[in-house]
Order: sequence, then C-alpha cells, then structure tokens
Amino acid sequence: MSECVQQRISDEEALGMLKHMPTAELMARANEIQRARHGNKVYYVHSHNLNPTNLCVVKCKLCSFYRDENAPDAYVTTLEDARKDLEKAQGHNLTDLHIVGGMIPELDIGYYEDLFALSREMLPGVLLQGMTAVEIHWIAGNAGISVKECLERLTAKGFG
Repeated sequence: MSECVQQRISDEEALGMLKHMPTAELMARANEIQRARHGNKVYYVHSHNLNPTNLCVVKCKLCSFYRDENAPDAYVTTLEDARKDLEKAQGHNLTDLHIVGGMIPELDIGYYEDLFALSREMLPGVLLQGMTAVEIHWIAGNAGISVKECLERLTAKGFG
C-alpha cells in the first residue's frame, strides 16, 4: 500500500483536491484508497425511519417536512400506530431505527420514553437513534428539565 493511501490527508489537501481535481480523477482516487484499506468489502446500514409527527411549532424556514395542523397530510403517530409500523419492520434485519420528527407540546417526554421503550422491546439489538439536538432541547424545555436529564431518561428507555 502506498504511503499516500496509508496516511490521512489534511483538510487543506482535501479542499484543494475538491476544488481543482477533475471529478472522475477524485472518484478514482477515493476508490483506490477504499480498496487498499478495505478490499472489495462494502459496508451499509439497513435503516427504518419512524416519524412521530410532521406537525411542528418551530416551522424552520429550511424544513420541507413539517405541516400545519390543518394540512390534509398532517399526522401524529400514536403508540399503537408506532407498534404497527414496528411490526412491519421486524424480520428485515435492520441495523438501526431512526426516530425524528416535528415538535409539538402534545408529544411530551413520556410519549418519547414510551416510544423508545416500545422500539427497544420490538427491535432488540437494533440501534435506536435520531432525535436532533433541536428536538432534544425542545423535549427537555417542554418537560421543564435539563437536556442532560432528558437524555438520561431517553437513554434509560433504549435511545442510543
């Protein structure tokens, strides 16, 4: 393996390559490094998304996911709906379950604790992840607790 394949390139080198190297050459270089390091192996995750709601009081300008409460495609996933969704996901050799969605007061920390506990029960061994930093901050604030306590409570129910 050549030295250039063994050593990590600097941020400056990477930026220079991105700006000045033809795309096909950059792709070939990346492929050469990947094959030298890992052979002909490919790594992937088999993920399933569970979105508790597409309603959101924050309404970030960049978000195309959220809906107003009167929108015809607005929804809130009940725990029973989540159970049905997770039943469909069972037996598909998932590596992770990604939970992310909008922020509304009706979905309190108890809902998320129950959702993570249900997910852990139904998909043991699957990594439970998701919840953006903004969502965690919202859930904690909505519950009147610290972010640390929020994370501890969700982790105790299977998050992470």
